[in-house]
Amino acid sequence: MALTLFASMICAFIYASMIAISPSTSDLRFDLEQTRWLISGFSLAVVSMVPASVFLMRRFSTRLLFICGLSFLVLGLPTAALASSFTLLMVLLIVQAIGCGLMLSICQMILLALFPNSASGTVMGMFGLSVAVSTLIATLITQNLTASMGWKPLFWGLLAIVIAVLLCSMNIMDDVLDTEPVLLDVPSLGLCCAGLAGIQYCILNVEYFGLRNPQIAGTLMLSAMALIAFWARQRNSASPLINFQLLRNRSFLPSIILVGVISMIAAAGFFAVRAYMLQVVGFSTSQVNAILILGLLVFGLANPLGGKLLDIFGPKTVVIGSMSALTLSSLCFGILGVSTSIWYVSVIYFVHCLITGLSIMPTFTWGIVSVKKQYQPGANALMMSLRSIAGTLIPAVSVFVLVGTSPHATAISSQASETPSAMGTSIIFASMILMSLLGLVIAIVSFRTKSTGKQVTS
Repeated sequence: MALTLFASMICAFIYASMIAISPSTSDLRFDLEQTRWLISGFSLAVVSMVPASVFLMRRFSTRLLFICGLSFLVLGLPTAALASSFTLLMVLLIVQAIGCGLMLSICQMILLALFPNSASGTVMGMFGLSVAVSTLIATLITQNLTASMGWKPLFWGLLAIVIAVLLCSMNIMDDVLDTEPVLLDVPSLGLCCAGLAGIQYCILNVEYFGLRNPQIAGTLMLSAMALIAFWARQRNSASPLINFQLLRNRSFLPSIILVGVISMIAAAGFFAVRAYMLQVVGFSTSQVNAILILGLLVFGLANPLGGKLLDIFGPKTVVIGSMSALTLSSLCFGILGVSTSIWYVSVIYFVHCLITGLSIMPTFTWGIVSVKKQYQPGANALMMSLRSIAGTLIPAVSVFVLVGTSPHATAISSQASETPSAMGTSIIFASMILMSLLGLVIAIVSFRTKSTGKQVTS
């Protein structure tokens, strides 16, 4: 378990670090356009590995996949540190992304296989904590060290850690997932990867080009067509890559919707609070960064607590209770004004992070363990894809709202004045309230039948 959690921390750290690459970094010397392509390429490769990992986990042994995933990182990190051209670095970052995407998927399945369903909440909560802590460390390093030291020392440092984990895994890792001689449906995998990558590309770049740009609109249309074709092909397949019959499960369907809703609320809260503190009330950048980083820490620490509550009280109490608390915390953002104390804003944001941390992983775990073991990799892929899309969609939408309302912003609250982002942040806060209310209704309705109570089937 410790090896799996540490490997997931490394992959989450690499992912958070790579998507924070800045054109101001001294040893990369790339312009803004090239940096944007590096981030997009890395993110698209990670997303594409999510559906590919479903087949790989069904076909190949756990030990082999774990070692191969780490080997991709060992191959990509030193060569990326030595890369002198944009094209070569792009290729090597994609190699790293393949390892990250595979490892993040397989680590969750290993943890679920090692523990019974009665302890699944606790172990997945520890996974959420490990990812949050590594993301926090990556944020601190990218903000404070890479601007002066550059990225190449970071690559070399990560290489030493990954090699150590790889050597340990060769001696410790066993096969814990069942395999079967399935054949790869290449057209289905291609359609799924193309559709997910296309949507991710549009979300990452829509703020630069605009939704009406032919490149964005055309890519979005082709991506939607690819996913529809993938869905139609899976319905008629005897051995589907992802079994969409899972959506008929009365626990899995509401859980995947709630995971998307919670992910969007968390992302919207982060961007709205940041814009509010910086542009509406004029907090300093150091104050805002300190509050946001502490909020991420609170979110991470809440994950194992939420998982433990799931194991003790069951999904009904935890999911409905956390969605009720999330609705109340979202409502608290509606009374913020330009004269609000920094202490009040901080407390409200920390409480919001605590509640999202308590709700996201129990809801995720509830959905995954409600399906049979052989379908859990596919269920995990659906969950991860939705979380990734939701997590990148909200920042893009938030930018549009904040920029689009700034020339003619008017105060919604009687305490707010006419400031550049007052209208935009108020709209985002209002959308958080609506989303949390929707999630609460879905949670209540989903538990009206006995099949979604405390006990879940494996």
